[in-house]
Order: sequence, then C-alpha cells, then structure tokens
Amino acid sequence: MVTDFFVIIITRISNEKPDDEHPYGHGRFETIGTVILGAILMTTAGALLFETIQRLVTGTQSVIPGWPVFITAIVSILAKEVIYQYSIRVGKKLNSQLLIANAWHSRSDAITTVVVLVGSIFAYFGYFFMDALAAVIVSIFIGKIGWNFLFSSVKELVDTSLDSEKVREIKSEILRVPGVISMHDLRSRMHGQKAVLDVNVQVSPHITVSEGHEISSWVMKNLIEKFDEIEDVTVHTDVEDDRDEAYTHSDLNLLPLRPVLEEKIRGSWGKLSDAPMLYEIHLHYLGGRVLVDLYLLNSEIRKDQIEAWSTSVRNDLSKTSWFKDVRIWSSYL
Repeated sequence: MVTDFFVIIITRISNEKPDDEHPYGHGRFETIGTVILGAILMTTAGALLFETIQRLVTGTQSVIPGWPVFITAIVSILAKEVIYQYSIRVGKKLNSQLLIANAWHSRSDAITTVVVLVGSIFAYFGYFFMDALAAVIVSIFIGKIGWNFLFSSVKELVDTSLDSEKVREIKSEILRVPGVISMHDLRSRMHGQKAVLDVNVQVSPHITVSEGHEISSWVMKNLIEKFDEIEDVTVHTDVEDDRDEAYTHSDLNLLPLRPVLEEKIRGSWGKLSDAPMLYEIHLHYLGGRVLVDLYLLNSEIRKDQIEAWSTSVRNDLSKTSWFKDVRIWSSYL
C-alpha cells in the first residue's frame, strides 16, 4: 500500500505542466519512481533469497500450516492478480513505466504468496525442500524483473536515445517533407515516457527566411503527429551542409553581419557615377563567404550596363575576405 501511494504521488507530479524550474516538464520524476520500484523489487527478491538460503543452511523446517493459511494465501493471490491485470492494462495504455513497474510489484506479491501456498502444501506432506527450491526460483524471477526496470530507467536518466529502428523511421519522415533537401545531426533523448528531439534540416539557400521557417514547422508537426513518443522537436534550418569542418563557425571565422557588409557594399556602389539607387540588398552566407544580390529601383536598364556595374563592384569587393560574388537583378531593354 505504501508503494501504491508512492506511485499516485509520483504520477501526479510527473504529469504537471512545465514551469520555470522544469521547462521540459516533470516526466523524469516518473523515471526516478520507476528506479525506486525496481530497487524495491530487487530488494524483495534479495530478502526472499537470503531467508531461503539461511533456512537451508540452518536446516530450519517450514511450519506446517493449518487451513486458515491456505484460504488467506488463495485470497491474497487472487486479489493481487486482479490488481496486476488492471494496473498493467492502464500502464500500457498510458505508456507509463512507473505503473507497469508497480503492476509487477503487485504480481511479485502474488508470486511470493504462491510460493507460500505451494511450500505449505509440500510441507504438509513432508517435502520441505520443495518449498525452498520454489522460493529460490521465484526470487531470481522477481530480481530479474526489478533489474530490467532499474536498468532501463537509469539508461533514460543518462539521456539514452531512441532505438536505431525508430531513428530510421524518424529520418524517413523528415525527408518526406517538401523543401527538405537533407538532414543531419538528429539527436534524441528520453524524458519520462516521452522523447525530445533536435535535428538540422537543409533547405534551398535562395528561399526566404519565412519559407524556411515554415518547412521546419512542418517537420516538427509531422513528427509529433506520427510518433506518439515524441513530445517536442527543435529544428535548426541550414542552407548548406555545415557538417564539413570548413563551415564550422567559431569566434575566429564568423562572417560580418549586415551593418558592416551593407556599409561596404553601398560604398562600392556609390563609386558608380551612372548607377541607379539600390532598392534592396540580399545576403547569402554560403560556403564560408557571402553572395550579394543587389536589386535596382530602375527597371529600364540595359544588359551591358548591369554587366559593367557587376564587374566594377566585384573587383572592388573581392579585396575583402568575406566576399563570394555579386548578382544584380533588374529588367533590361
């Protein structure tokens, strides 16, 4: 009963909404509860095994019981099995390892009572050794169950990822989203009965920021809807495969941001005496350099003028370490 109240308290805590101190929710409380129940099961098994071995060493015989013990044992077995069946169904329905572990705790009580009943029957006919043998087998069985819960929960506490087959399914689902060119650095970790993911998806470098954001939002939406165990997904949108060492950003090779670049670009453009006003400047950070797109306000411009201005700006900006190329966009006669 104490463990049942413990499960109720832990379940209530683990289902509380995220707060400032627990922004990812309280699912790990359920994991800790499962660790404790697994330890209790192993302790129960150890105590039963120790008592049995002690009885074998000392040669102490079981007390031959009367009919009240048989009736009490049978009622106890049936009651505990009913509790087990109900708890295991609810635990599997809610995907709660804590409830499943508690269900097995109830069944372990039923099994140990079976040992009492069987041992009492054999003891009644003088076969005391069978009682001890059954107790050893049951203690090993209960200990194995407890170890499985304990081991799986500890793995979760150290941020173990989803299994490889599930990861393959997730990757396939990500690549089915229109606009996703490729993906990499998929990481997952269990958080209670749910999983938290983060992943890098590559999109075209020439789409708008809002389109790239929408593609990432669809990746998150599809994963959460398709996989029940996934609770949250963080998607980082890339415009190129940045796994290569050349694209790794550090304090030493970060490229300048717009204020610095725009000053240089407008200064270079201002050197052109016959050039119209710049309407927009688009910057594309690709391959460790910056591709510059210039949009002109005047649309009645000849092709040869655009080529001349491009050459002049390209020659001027090529002296900088960050420049990749320049493109000028405008209708021409």
